Amino acid sequence: MEQVDSCIVCGSQELAGSPAIVAPFVREYALGGTGQPTAPAQSALMTCASCDMVFFDQRYDEEEIAALYAGYRSERYYTIRHRFEPLYTRKLNDVVGRESEVIDRRKRKVKDLVTSVLGEGVIRSVLDFGGDAGQFIPDIEGADRYVLEVSDVPPVPGVMSVSHLEDLKEPVDLVMDAHVLEHLSDPVALLQELTSVSGDDGHLYVEVPMDRPRMPPAYAARLQASWVDMVSRSARCTVVADAVSTPVRVLARGRWIPFTFPRLHEHINFFSQESLRRALDLSGWQVVGQVEYKHRSGLLAVPVLGMLAHRRVSEGSARVHAAE
Repeated sequence: MEQVDSCIVCGSQELAGSPAIVAPFVREYALGGTGQPTAPAQSALMTCASCDMVFFDQRYDEEEIAALYAGYRSERYYTIRHRFEPLYTRKLNDVVGRESEVIDRRKRKVKDLVTSVLGEGVIRSVLDFGGDAGQFIPDIEGADRYVLEVSDVPPVPGVMSVSHLEDLKEPVDLVMDAHVLEHLSDPVALLQELTSVSGDDGHLYVEVPMDRPRMPPAYAARLQASWVDMVSRSARCTVVADAVSTPVRVLARGRWIPFTFPRLHEHINFFSQESLRRALDLSGWQVVGQVEYKHRSGLLAVPVLGMLAHRRVSEGSARVHAAE
């Protein structure tokens, strides 16, 4: 893993950190095993004072990302994750992204936002980047539908699969990037890359969970550091403590609870409205609409934020311009 000391969105070094652990499942599945010296046991959860971005300072490199999402939700994935996370059940593994109510809700929210801002008949092609089997692409009459998914899931009927952005023969009118940015070491780089497949009047819909963990109060910082240090000394101790800590933090809706801790897992970024807007702006996109709703899966309901953005052709990439 690679460690960063500046904000992954705006580059600011005005950061505040809080101790966190690296999930034992991640260390085993993607980092070569919990006994490997290169697999860190601890991380830090950072908050940027400039753009309000929250992220872990330890970042996956390309090989680790590939390892983490190889065979995603497969039998091996489930077996290893369940061993380290007993609450991750077979049913949960099999239904994530497959629940008809969840699929229909997202499709409806995306379509309603797009049509309310752009009107009918504007979107003639849609690409869902990281969209699993393409089941979340809204039913827009007459629109070609594409999906790019690294886990090689066969697409649903009516959706064409592409392996690389370069495989698209024509620019697309709408790019979807839902529940992807929270997984990436450099989310701004992907947002910039997606401008390459968008037409001159193209649009991007991004959606992220609003599940950011909270920092402990100042008076508890030393206690938090000692607790994380003690727990992370043993993988078995980490598993037991995490089995209690994670559901408590979820039920507490992000509030800090003593003797709980954030963990670096698949989600390594936690956006706010401000930080997501900043990331889009720095990548050459201008926000033109947004939606908030509850993403319900099983017993949990996680708030999500969706933003619709228009490609800024004349200005290009604000990040590149700023660097020049």
